[in-house]
Amino acid sequence: MPPGARPPAWLDPDRGGSADPGLFHSVFLPVSKLIEIGTLTAPIQKAAIQTEGLPAVIDLRQKIADLASLAHQARDRRPWEKFLAAAAVAEDLAEHVNDRDRGLVEVTGFGANPGGLRMLTHVPDILGPKPALVVVLHGCTQTAASYDTGTGWSTLADRHGFALLLPEQRRRNNPLRCFNWFRSEDNQRDSGEAASIRQMVERMIADHGIDPSRVYVTGLSAGGAMTSVLLATYPDVFAGGAILSAVPYRSAEGLQDAFEVIFQGRSLPAAEWGRARAASDHPGPWPTVSVWHGDSDATVTPINQTEIVKQWLDVHGLPSPHSHEETVNGHTRRVWRNAEGGRSSNRGPSPVWGTVLRSIRPVPMAAVSRGRSSTMSACRRASRSRDRGD
Repeated sequence: MPPGARPPAWLDPDRGGSADPGLFHSVFLPVSKLIEIGTLTAPIQKAAIQTEGLPAVIDLRQKIADLASLAHQARDRRPWEKFLAAAAVAEDLAEHVNDRDRGLVEVTGFGANPGGLRMLTHVPDILGPKPALVVVLHGCTQTAASYDTGTGWSTLADRHGFALLLPEQRRRNNPLRCFNWFRSEDNQRDSGEAASIRQMVERMIADHGIDPSRVYVTGLSAGGAMTSVLLATYPDVFAGGAILSAVPYRSAEGLQDAFEVIFQGRSLPAAEWGRARAASDHPGPWPTVSVWHGDSDATVTPINQTEIVKQWLDVHGLPSPHSHEETVNGHTRRVWRNAEGGRSSNRGPSPVWGTVLRSIRPVPMAAVSRGRSSTMSACRRASRSRDRGD
């Protein structure tokens, strides 16, 4: 921006906005906002880059100007999508920024990587006995490093002695770095992005002596939707997972369907959502699942939490009435258990629990970095309650 200029209000933390649109966990931001972001992003000067021996950044300002008037017209959607793909080439220069600042280490050669994802890790100097692994999946427009900055997962890993795996989407796969949870080639077992993450888990187990029975997954928004994918397609790999502000497994087929599910939701009978059971030939036991959603979420409609719970109740063979309900710091927490109170030895329904976070909205990165978001604080409190057996 020109010296002294201010960003629009929705990007300005001083006026109630957020400097990190990724925290709005949008699958795709409105076109008008994408245009604003693009026009505020000045390309690096070619001479300065060549001095450092790096490739020149494509000057996208004229492209933005040419397509801004087209973006609002449905018939010109294809040119806009082509523009986003071209923008990805320039933005790839930022792929490796901030990884080292967060103590993240990239691992290559972990397998065929059919989904073309990056493998970033954080392993504390001292791992606990039979160490656990947590797979952490970022939301749209975010990177592994930015999501770790906002949530503090690496700090928790250092404190409690577990390993972290942070898969990262590449812009060449999705212009806004969303995991492609809505594409059939990426949401099936042994295919695409799901298979890439499975290969990363295998590498972490081999390299760090991870206890295979203590592998967990969590994610936000598009990362939460991919968490649904992984729990359904690899229930033999993950002992449990936390799905934050996301959608059920196979709730959409293609991009347009994804928009409808995200913004409007889709209510189906529990037996139909039980399609998650058919995602693998695993007979059970099934992963423990926790579901988190803010009741003021204006991007991913909160009805999706209800549908995710219905899906996993059907997979576990649990009745719809919850076993227990409590209020934790003003947030409603409901728990579903089997007769034994947890996982059994055969088909084995495990607990399902869902938390409705009252009036929780995405917060600016600065606020998250200073004090953590209410969502993540609630997650940690509930995790401690679960450890006590509540």
